[in-house]
Amino acid sequence: MNSLQDKLYALFDELPIQGEAAQKMRRALIVQGLFRQAIEQVYKDKASYVLSHINAVYIMKNDDTTDKELIIYADDSLIRADLDARQEFIKVALFAQGEEIRTARFIASRGNMKKHHPFVEIEDIEYDNPQYLVYFTQTHHPLDDEQQAAVEAATDLIEDQRVAQSFSKAMRANLETHN
Repeated sequence: MNSLQDKLYALFDELPIQGEAAQKMRRALIVQGLFRQAIEQVYKDKASYVLSHINAVYIMKNDDTTDKELIIYADDSLIRADLDARQEFIKVALFAQGEEIRTARFIASRGNMKKHHPFVEIEDIEYDNPQYLVYFTQTHHPLDDEQQAAVEAATDLIEDQRVAQSFSKAMRANLETHN
């Protein structure tokens, strides 16, 4: 059985982007996609709210063992507490996607980490909340023509339109928030 993760790795291997930095970017996008799906499965219609408070997600492998650890940075203590309470559900959702997580840590975001919101979607902007609009304009930077072309070139290699749209959306969000 081919998992989503296997398909994404096969797709990334065909992309023209190479090198260690490209591999890290690929893995980060995969982890973000897997995490987003897990949160959507666990939280259902409240997933976008939970994801809006996530600042970073990592899946780290222990060098001595094959155990993996899920590390989540969140800017809200209530979200961290709720994620902690539901961590087994999240681990099961990730396991179903091919990631076997042994432990999970939920860390308070500090300093510049609070500015990163890789899961905030354009549709999720709270236009009636001035604080949120200030945050959004400070952390999201439009893509330049070169970045747009790179996203389109990478997306054109994907046959499945649904996967292509999701991949394009993830790449754009990642580039917009990490400039």
